[in-house]
Parts: sequence; structure tokens; C-alpha cells
Amino acid sequence: MKKSIITTILSVLCSFVFAFGLTACDNENYNNGGTVNNGGDGTQPHTHTYSEEWSHDNTYHWHAATCEHTEEIKDKAEHNFINDVCSVCDYILESLEYALNSDEQSYTIIGIGTCKDTDIVIPSIYNDLPVTGIGDNAFYNCGSLTSIKILDNVASIGDNAFNGCSNLTNIVIPDNTSIGDNAFNGCPIETVTMPTSAIDAIPKTNLKSVVITSGESIEGNAFDGCTSLTSITIPDSVTLIGENAFNGCNRIETAIMPTSAISAIPQTNLKSVVITSGESIEENAFDGCTSLTSIIIPDSVTSIGKSAFEGCNSLSCITLPFIGANKDETRNTFFGYNFGADDYRQNDRYVPESLKTVVITSAESIDFSTFYGCSSLTSITIPDSVTSIGSSAFNSCSSLTSIVIPDSVTSIGIGAFNSCSSLTSIVIPDSVTSIGGEAFSGCSSLESITVASGNSVYHSDGNCLIETASKTLIVGCKNSVIPTDGSVTSIRLAAFEGCSSLTNITIPDGVTHIGERAFAYCSSLTSITIPDSVTSIGGATFLRCGSLICNEYSNGYYLGNPNNPYLILLKAKDTSITTCTINNTTKFIHSFAFGNCRSLTSITIPDSVTSIGYGAFAYCSSLTSIAIPDSVTSIEDLMFQDCTNLTSVTIPDSVTNIHYAPFQDCSNLTSIKFNGTMQQWEAIDKTIHWDSYSHINKVICTNGILNLN
Repeated sequence: MKKSIITTILSVLCSFVFAFGLTACDNENYNNGGTVNNGGDGTQPHTHTYSEEWSHDNTYHWHAATCEHTEEIKDKAEHNFINDVCSVCDYILESLEYALNSDEQSYTIIGIGTCKDTDIVIPSIYNDLPVTGIGDNAFYNCGSLTSIKILDNVASIGDNAFNGCSNLTNIVIPDNTSIGDNAFNGCPIETVTMPTSAIDAIPKTNLKSVVITSGESIEGNAFDGCTSLTSITIPDSVTLIGENAFNGCNRIETAIMPTSAISAIPQTNLKSVVITSGESIEENAFDGCTSLTSIIIPDSVTSIGKSAFEGCNSLSCITLPFIGANKDETRNTFFGYNFGADDYRQNDRYVPESLKTVVITSAESIDFSTFYGCSSLTSITIPDSVTSIGSSAFNSCSSLTSIVIPDSVTSIGIGAFNSCSSLTSIVIPDSVTSIGGEAFSGCSSLESITVASGNSVYHSDGNCLIETASKTLIVGCKNSVIPTDGSVTSIRLAAFEGCSSLTNITIPDGVTHIGERAFAYCSSLTSITIPDSVTSIGGATFLRCGSLICNEYSNGYYLGNPNNPYLILLKAKDTSITTCTINNTTKFIHSFAFGNCRSLTSITIPDSVTSIGYGAFAYCSSLTSIAIPDSVTSIEDLMFQDCTNLTSVTIPDSVTNIHYAPFQDCSNLTSIKFNGTMQQWEAIDKTIHWDSYSHINKVICTNGILNLN
């Protein structure tokens, strides 16, 4: 009994060890015929054994394993045929039947022979001589044949050569091959590659795909009634297509063709078009192709007519050499022109929402407002041939997520990428030497700003785009940290405008100027530190920054820094205030600071104030008098617009500039007092419209009165 139990246990253990040994085999060693280790557990390594006989198929030969791993092979290689016999394994190729031609210099295929392949490629050489023909009845009634490729050396196909090949669906016929009577009669051909000379020989009933390789003309009614045809390729050599050549071919979805063939192809179900040659695409060429999703236009095309793609409301991608009407003209260079728009402001109405991808291949410039308002585009490829990107070129392309500016570009115009709200990064190549104002204003998703190291005009630091020589920060983003090393002394117009994800920013000491609208529409900005070094702030710098946490004093909200929290009087606490005392450390009164404070009757501006923004007191209809302190040098646009009860204004002799219509619609203000001489008043730089829409008729100076016309 004990002996029986021990025997059983040993049997189980042996089975386990054997199974484990198999599991441990290394497949990399199988195919090499090597010794396989079982993992080092003390059992013997396994060595595959292989048959000395060759195994084979029509293409390869090999030695198969004779051990338990029958799937393993070694020495696998392609056959080396000499006169249809492999010199390595002696495999005999099943062969077509050949006949030596009368010239004894070439062969003709006269039958299927021993070949059982369903997909046949007619060989170019047999017994070291060229195969030049397929004889009469060579494949007659060969029901197993599904595909035949005839190489260029075959000059003739005989009568009835493939007649009755009831499963032949795919055929390739070379150029300059003569075809006998009824060569393909009864063949359900679906896919064919052929010259135009072979068209009449091919049955049309089942045709789905046709590739024409050569020829100058396609005769009238050539494919009439091919209702199954879905794909057509027409070569550049075809210059004439007869009337009704594709009549009834309304299922064509794919067309590869020269421009001369466009009008011949039914467009009802056309989805994909590749234009291969030609100079012009006519007006309305694809008008109403509602199924068209993709089109590629080559560099050979130099003009594209208006409305060429109007109504192509399924179009998702387009490749074209240039944008607009003509490659070399400066008119009608906006994208919507080819979709039926009359000017760039209609781009968004005519360019289909389905269109996401545009690839430009050879343009020299992207002109003014080319893609203005194309809000559905997600990808635009600019070629290396482009040297300039015009003003507002991509303005309001709000779905554009990335753009590659090629090294060929030297200038980027004003507002070029304004309001590209999905753009996450910009890379400025070293070739760019000019970037216009507001170029990236409103790019609210911008996270990364990089300038190529070789750029001599600009550099990037802390995700800030900086004009090196002038030390001007021209573009910032939500991840910007303004450098503190003195490389930035000025912040340009609209540098952070529309950066709605920016939450806080510190402007370092040394910055002296902040441009107009620099932080306008930064709706998430809660904290900003402004140094005492700032000497000028442009208008509307903090327009619509509704989340800013401000410092309070009297009836005003202020911005500044720990040393001076009242540097800028940003706005009144409430438009219903009647009075306000301005802190005597304040340097700037922001644009529209007291706009619409219709109950404000009096305000005293301290001498610390050096600048008052435009429209600062607009619509203060209860304000009766105001004195500008000697520290102010400029009277800005519309400063007192619609102060209808204002009767007295005193301007100091420190003022050197008076801008557009500061007293517009001040109906009770007929004179102003100037604390300087008449000569000093005349010397002030005044815009031509400084007194437009006002009732002022005289200026009272210290040495006399100047009457105004």
C-alpha cells in the first residue's frame, strides 16, 4: 500500500517537472535551433530536433521541428528558382504553359499549365527569354482565376484569352498592349488598371474601380451606365473626354484627375478628390458637392475661381497651393472667396463648419485677414515659402490649437493671431524680426511662449515674449513670470489682453510703462503688484478685470504695491457716489475711473497725480467744476464727455497735449481757464478735433483771452 502511494506521488512530480520544463522554453531560441534552458531549477535543458527533409509552400522552404514543439522552424528562406525548380529544396513551381515564338527570342503563354494560383502575375522572363504575349484562349473558362497582373513586356493579349473567367475581378493591363476579340468576355471585372486603348475591351457591368494609366482621350459614353463605379483615376496625359463619358456613374466617390476632367465627373456622391495637374479651377467647379470631404490641389494650379467650393458642407480637409483667387495677386486673398464670400468679414458664413484642416503648399504670404473668423479650423499648415503673416491673418480662429510658424517668416502683422482662444503654445523662429501689436491678444489658453535661440530681435524668458533691444514685453500668457533682471522695462499694448486664465502677476521694479489694454479682459486676475517705477499707464489697462482684489480708500478702489497701495485709482466704489477724496500718494487715475458717476458733484485731484486716463469723468452729469493739477501733462480723449453741468475747467500750464474731444457734449461749458499765457496755449500739441462737439468759444489765459471759431 505504501509503495503504491509513493509511486503515485513520484508520477505526479515527474509530470509537473516535465510541464514546467516546457513552460520555461525560450521562444527566441526555438527558431534558432538552440538549446533551451528551463530557468535554472536543476532539470536538464531542452534541445529542439529538426527534420532533415525540407518543408515548403509556394514561396518559402524550411526545416520543421520533430520534437513536441512542432510549430518551431529553422532555416526559413525564399525559394531560389532556376527554370521553375528551387536549387535548395528541389521544389518544383507549378507553372503556366509556354510556347516559343517563331522568332525563337520570346515566349507566349498558351495555357494555365500546372499553375493552380488564383492570383497570377504574368512573368517577364521564361527560360531566360522575355514573355511577350498571351495567346488565344490561354485562360479560356478558367473559373478559379480571380486576379491577373500583366507586366509591361506583354505586347498582345489574344482572342478569348480570358473569356469565361467567371471569377476574374481584378486585372492590370500594361500600356501599348493590343487586345484581341472577346478577350475578357464574361469576366465580372471590378478593379482594372489599364490604358485608354483597353477601355472598350473591359466589361463594364461590375466595374467599381478604374485606374487609367495612359492615353490622350476617353471617348464619349466610354463608361456610360457604370452604376457600380466608385473610384476613377485619370492621368495627366488625357486631354479630351468625350460627351457623356461617365454618364450615369453617380456612385463615384473618389476621383484622381487633372483639372480638365473635373466637369466630366458626376459629383452627386463625390467624397475625395485629388487634382494632379492643371493651372485653373473654374468658378463653381465643385459647387454643391455636399458629400465632398477631402480635396487636394497641386502647386501647378495658379487660379481658383470664386465659389469653387461653395456648398461643400461636408468638407473636412483641403490642401491647396495658396489662398484666394490667384497665386500672384493681392486682391481676393481671403479664404472664404473660394466658398462664395465677397470679403473677409463673411469667412465665417461661407467656410463650412465641417472644415477642420487646411494645408497650404506654396504661398509666399498669408495676407490681411486671410482666415479671419474661421472659427472651426483646428489645423493650418504654413509652408516654408511664406515670408510674412499679415495683420489679422488668423484673427478669431478660435478652434486653432497649434500653429507652426516656419523659419522663412520674417514678419507677423498686427493682431495676426488675435482671439485664437484655443492656441496653447507659440514658437517664434529666429527669422522673425517684426511682430505687430496685439499679435497674440486674446489667446486665452496660451501656456507656453518660446523664441528660437538664434533670434536677434526677440527672446523669451518666463513664458514672456520680449523685444530684446527695447526691453519691451510684447506678449504674455497665463504662465508668465516677468523677469526681474532688468530685461523688461516696458509692457506693450495689449500684452496680456484676453488672458482670461491669468490669476496673478508681479510687475518687477524697473518697469516704467504699461501700455493700453495691457491686462484688459483678464477676467480671472485677482492680484497684481505694480512698482513705483511706473511712470505711465495706458488707457483701459485693466478694463473688465472684474476679479481684481483692490485696496480701498474713501470712495475709490486702488492698485499698487506694499509700499504704495494707492498708486492707481482704478475705479469708484459705486456709480452713485456724490464725492470722493483721492489719496495723496496716487499717481494715476485709470480710464473711466469715474465714468457714469452721475451723482458726483465735486472732486479734488491731488498734485501727486501725473496721469488721468481717457473718459475718466465721462457722463458725470452732476459735476460742475474741476481743476487739473500742475503735475498732469496730457488731457486725454473724451475725458469729460457728457458732463452736461460742467461750467468750469482749469488746465495747468504743464499740459503739453490735448487729445480727441475731451469736452464732447459738455453743453454748459463755454470757456476754459488756462494757467499759462496765450503763447503757451498755442504751443500745446492739440489734435485737430480737440474741441469737436463742444460749446467752448474762448480760452482764458493769464495774459488775455483767445476766442475760438
